[in-house]
Amino acid sequence: MDNYDMLHTQGKEYILSEIELFLQNRG
Repeated sequence: MDNYDMLHTQGKEYILSEIELFLQNRG
């Protein structure tokens, strides 16, 4: 796995966690 793939995966996980927090705060 190269650096680009690692950054891409971390970015996706970060966005997903942000969405989860947003949905939790909305409810």
